[in-house]
Amino acid sequence: MLIKRIKVWSITLLAIAVVYGIGNFVLVEIQEYFKKDDKAQLEQYKKELKQEKKEIKNQEEWFDLSDKEMEEVDKKKQDMIKNITEMEDYMNANNIKPADLEPKYKEPYDWYVSQRNLFNKLTSDRERNYKETYDKYLENIEAYNEKVKSANNLAEKIGSTWIVVPIPGKGH
Repeated sequence: MLIKRIKVWSITLLAIAVVYGIGNFVLVEIQEYFKKDDKAQLEQYKKELKQEKKEIKNQEEWFDLSDKEMEEVDKKKQDMIKNITEMEDYMNANNIKPADLEPKYKEPYDWYVSQRNLFNKLTSDRERNYKETYDKYLENIEAYNEKVKSANNLAEKIGSTWIVVPIPGKGH
């Protein structure tokens, strides 16, 4: 009789385990089916984030180079301003107008003035380009961070799976 009860309990437990196993398998597979689009979206996010990370790194490298270039440009600009300022100070101190310069001095003076104007324009264009690129860099970082948040939320959603767990308890 005891052996018969053990067999019945064993078969009952095995049947319950099989029913729960099949039920959980069906439940998980249904959830996986409905998560299919989310998983594809997450893979797309991963590809996009990888590409965006490369772009941000390239921008950072550009800034490193650009900073060095800007330092050189600033040094050249300061040298040119110093030369032109010295010439203009000399002219002002001696009450010399550009039109009063002797031809041999007029040509270098005009060249300096044209170079100063050109240099100021180039420097201004470079600074504007730097600022525009920096603004774009900040936008890229913000977009990247937002996409990371979305990808993390999606990964959390995909990662949660419901299963049925039998909880033994007293019969009512």
